[in-house]
Amino acid sequence: MTHTYIGQITHLTRYPVKSMAGETLQRAPIAAYGMYGDRSHALIDNDKEGWDSFITARQYPHMLSYTASLPDGGGTEAAFPEVQITAPDGRMLHWTDDLLEELGGFPNRSISLKRHRPDSKELLSVDAGGLLLITDRSLRKIEERLGGPVDPRRFRANMMIALSEDAVEDEYEWVGSRLHLEDGTVLEVVEPCERCILVTIDPDTRERNKEVLLAVRDVMSLNFGVYASVIRTGEAAVGDKLYIEKIETVSI
Repeated sequence: MTHTYIGQITHLTRYPVKSMAGETLQRAPIAAYGMYGDRSHALIDNDKEGWDSFITARQYPHMLSYTASLPDGGGTEAAFPEVQITAPDGRMLHWTDDLLEELGGFPNRSISLKRHRPDSKELLSVDAGGLLLITDRSLRKIEERLGGPVDPRRFRANMMIALSEDAVEDEYEWVGSRLHLEDGTVLEVVEPCERCILVTIDPDTRERNKEVLLAVRDVMSLNFGVYASVIRTGEAAVGDKLYIEKIETVSI
């Protein structure tokens, strides 16, 4: 099997609460479902089912002004560490019903706080594939289209990769291939990430700029980044090199 060097990790971000701001990490355990603790907590509309049940920043952009983090240690096989939530004014909040009042109370809606278990067989509250990867090359294409810098936090990726100049393929051509990290972690790229209105929201000001989504549509047919599932668990670190393994398909 040939493993070809394609670049290195430059940023790692975990989002312990779905649709809140996340935490920047230097190292991150990679579990079977994705980054340990990522989207381990979520707000749920009890009157809806499936993905429609998640309360997100698409409907409530002010959720992005709250930052969620998980402390080092304190977790067990049956429970994640107690999530820490920092309000815009610096107050520390807890994963209790008081948080619902803090976020606006959600009048006329039945909302609950969901906390997954580390040993859950589902992908927690993450989207397809468990890990979301973006590259500096794709970001530059969007910036060129818009004529200025674009904050990569708009895309809420777990991992940002600086592609090698020798890397011929963009990430969208990785679908069906495997990525090998230095520590032995193995990921399989499963599909592109189709973008929605969430990328129009500035992560700091919450102001909307529809031109960002239009640029993604025009340059990349609404895709930005790729989802990857975990084949072998391990630990990712900023600076780790990545290698791609092309999986040959056999025709019958």
